[in-house]
Formats: sequence, C-alpha cells, structure tokens
Amino acid sequence: MSDAAVGPISGFLFQFEKALLILARLTQADEFISVEDVDDIAIHDPDIPDKILFTFQAKHSLSLSGSTFEDSSRALWRTLEIWIQKIEAGIFDADTKFICSTNKTIPETALIRCLAGEPFVDVEKSIVELQAKLKKAQSEKKKSGKTSPHISYILKLIKFALDKKETLKAIAKSIIIEDGEEVKPKFLELMRLTIPGIKTLRQDDVYQNFYGWLLDTCQANWRNGKTAAISKKQFDAKWVVVNSNPQIINAIFRKKSELGSLTAERIDEVKDELFVKQLTDISRGPGAKHILEKAMLDYIHHEIEMGFVIHKGDFTSTDFEQFKSNCLEAWRDHFYSLVLQDEYTEEESNAIAIAVFDRIMQENTLQFNEGFQFSPSDRYIKNGSFLKLSNVPEIGWRPDWNIKYGRP
Repeated sequence: MSDAAVGPISGFLFQFEKALLILARLTQADEFISVEDVDDIAIHDPDIPDKILFTFQAKHSLSLSGSTFEDSSRALWRTLEIWIQKIEAGIFDADTKFICSTNKTIPETALIRCLAGEPFVDVEKSIVELQAKLKKAQSEKKKSGKTSPHISYILKLIKFALDKKETLKAIAKSIIIEDGEEVKPKFLELMRLTIPGIKTLRQDDVYQNFYGWLLDTCQANWRNGKTAAISKKQFDAKWVVVNSNPQIINAIFRKKSELGSLTAERIDEVKDELFVKQLTDISRGPGAKHILEKAMLDYIHHEIEMGFVIHKGDFTSTDFEQFKSNCLEAWRDHFYSLVLQDEYTEEESNAIAIAVFDRIMQENTLQFNEGFQFSPSDRYIKNGSFLKLSNVPEIGWRPDWNIKYGRP
C-alpha cells in the first residue's frame, strides 16, 4: 500500500477512535454523536437534535516529526472554511464549541493556538503576515517557472476566511485544542480497564470489540441511507454485552493465588469470629473441616483485596457497601425461599442451613458494580462479602440464626 493511501486511512481510523472516546465521556443515556454528518464528529443536544453542542475535526499523522493543523496546511484552512460555511448556513451557532483534535502535539507558536487564545486583532495580524509570506513564496516559484497549486489553494482559503472576518472571530472564541491525543489509553481509563490485574491482551480485546461495533454501526446506517448517529444508551448496552464476557471479569480482581500465602497466625486471628461460629454449628460430616477452612481463607482474602482495591482507587468503600447491600438482598431471596415455617427440628434446621449456605456460596449470578460477574478464581470476593455479613451478624444460615447469635 502506498504512503498516499496510508495517510487518509490512518486519519479515517483515528476519527472512529476519537468518536469512541467521545461516546465513553457522555454521561446521559439520550446524548448522542454523529459521525461524518455535519462534521467529522459532532455531539448533539438530545432535546434539540439539530443543535450542535460540539463539533470535531479529527486529524491524524503518521509522521514521526511535524504536526497537524499547521499554519499553511489544508487541514487548518479547510477546517475553518467548513466551520464558517456551516455557521452561515445555521448548522452551527454561537453555543457550538469547535474542537481541533489530533494525535500530534501542536507547537505553542502555531497559528491555531493564536486563533484559540489571542485577541482577534493579533490573530488577524498573524493571518495577514502568513498570507504575505505565501504570496512571496508563490511569486518566487512563478519566477523559476514552477507552479504552486497548494499555495494557491491555501491563499484562496485564507482570503475566504478574512472576507468572513466576523464569523471567523466568533469561531475563534469557541475553539478548543485537543492535541497529542492517545485515544486508546484514555478510553481504557474511562472504562476502568487500567486497574491492576487486567492484562494488556484483555484491554486490546475490549477496545477492538468496541471499535468494530462502532464502525459496523456507522456503516449499517450509511448503507441504509441514514445518519450515523450513536447514543450513549447504545454504547452502554454494548458495554453490558462486552462486560458479560467472563474473561473480562476474571481480570477485575486479583486471583486468590496472586494474593500470596497466609500465615498460620493470620488464620488463627479469625478463628473466634462469629462467621466461624455460625459454620461450626452446622453439622455436615467429614466435609465440615474443608468447608470451614475454605470459608476462613475467603474471608481473609476478601479483607486483603478490598483494602488493596480501595487504596488503589479502583473502587471505593461505597462500591463495596453497595455490593454488600446486594448480597443481603440475595441472601433474603435464598433464605426465605427455603425457610417457610416458624419452627423446625434440629435435623431440619441443619439441612436448611447447609442448603442456604451452599446455594449462596455457589451462586454465580450476583454481580459487582452493576456488571462484573465472578469467576472461580475471584469468587472469594463475593463469598467473603456474605461471610462478613454473617459475622455482624446481618445474615445467617440456620432458620433460627437471629435468635441463636444474638440478633433479634
């Protein structure tokens, strides 16, 4: 493939990457963007769909040096021409923000920065100076018998912009520069996929899944003669699908095996806890010791990981408290589906306790933070949460748990 083809293709791909990042940043379900409609990308007012809140020109360069939106580049002056024309056509208005997005770093001395931040009188002066410089270069080329189609084209666009000075001035007030953009890392961070334990391969899978979805969605709309408009609601629905993949969930919390071995002293510290008492009061034969030891490890590992995750800032104590509330509700559903009368014999109580506990510990539909399911390697987070509740005690396994363990 020639360099002439690679450049435009890389720009096209960057445009979709930027669109994906914009979607991830939206906060309301009815907010939406359009791609290749009124501009490269646009964010629309959900209450007035024709009103453009943000319009984006997304430019990408593969060059190791240089920049985009350069002073005499087609990217800069064609962008300004488009924006001026669309303001005059009523597509954009005084509330629209004009975003110059690029993967390259724009120099501090660049005209686009002057346009975005300097008094317009200085902007106009800089444009006139550039115009004079290009005219001189054009004249020198002509003297040497060379043509200068690019310079001629840029001079035409500069004249157009200067002729529409008041409109250009209005745009300048609302220009925002987003340069040096590394889109993928920002997207992964927004989606909370940069927390410890999530592997690069998994991050790549998620990103490519979303990217392919966005590209396919846009193409499907275009093939059917429709605008490529994608809402935050659609994006969130896709996230639920992607996030239900067990491979993703496996990477949210560290595997129990990654937490290191526990000392005998650490295990001894929990032997007198109430959750242990609740389990030792269940008679279940030879398997009782194994069940108890596993529960103690889950309880301790839960404590370790909860503190680690909160300290890292990946989740907050509020996230864990909400999950505990969900656990409490799940326990009620299981418990009261089995406890159907006021009194039971000791044998019946024991059988119910085994059934409630086993069902709770083996249940795999409960999710963390509205979507994160658990795998066998990190199920200790869920199980440890139930064990903590039984340690308060806010829940129990026997039908008479609240009386037996001092919670009326």
